[in-house]
Amino acid sequence: MTQPTPINTEQTHAPNDKTNDKTRDPNQNVSYTKPSDTNQAFWQQRYQEQETPWNLDVVAPPFKHLISSYPAYFKGLNSMLPGVMPGKALGGKALKVLPMMAVLGCGYGHDAAYFGQAGAAVTAFDFADEAIAAAKNRYNNFATFIQADIFALPENQEFNAQFDYVLEHTCFCAIDPTKRKAYVETVHFLLKPGGTFVGLIFFDTGSESEEGPPYASTQQEIEALFMPQFTVQVLEIASHSVENRKNRELLCIFQKKPN
Repeated sequence: MTQPTPINTEQTHAPNDKTNDKTRDPNQNVSYTKPSDTNQAFWQQRYQEQETPWNLDVVAPPFKHLISSYPAYFKGLNSMLPGVMPGKALGGKALKVLPMMAVLGCGYGHDAAYFGQAGAAVTAFDFADEAIAAAKNRYNNFATFIQADIFALPENQEFNAQFDYVLEHTCFCAIDPTKRKAYVETVHFLLKPGGTFVGLIFFDTGSESEEGPPYASTQQEIEALFMPQFTVQVLEIASHSVENRKNRELLCIFQKKPN
């Protein structure tokens, strides 16, 4: 059987900028009406017009190094695995039961596909039909992509405590800060007891405007939101960020407390 083409993991700047400045800050605001985080049309428009400065067009570099840097938190995953469809045979032998991962606000699916290629059974969610269609077209071999409002996921008991991992990248900073507590509740709902939240979160360096999205956060806010229900394993400035995100991303690895 012909194996799917492995995904590209090399990128040093944020593409998809319609200007000639290819190093524009991926967290820079553009001239759109401030959205409601339940305004699907807003996000659909952004993807249709390819105004997606958060998109790197590859897996986020900190995620590319995550499994090898923190192997104790990613048992069952291997960043060196060849690209295989989840549940398919590898070397003629059936794969063992795969770790289950949910990806929130997956966009074009680069991060979801990377972890699917690394051995997780990935289910990725996004509000925008356009993003999901593009992700399916490019990465359908590596993940299951579902159009959904992430805040509605707790209404579906099928997803209750089903995942070993929840992955976050540029979703937390895109939602209205007043809904961050609901975001944490969604993560808690999705994870199995002892499951792991893995996030790259845009944080306030003291120079960000309150206007968004993106909406910056602080380490103190993140701890206050997550700590009642999670235990900190890692909370530090991310390594290997692209140039215009260096020292502006927090790597979070939090474990859900037992019920």
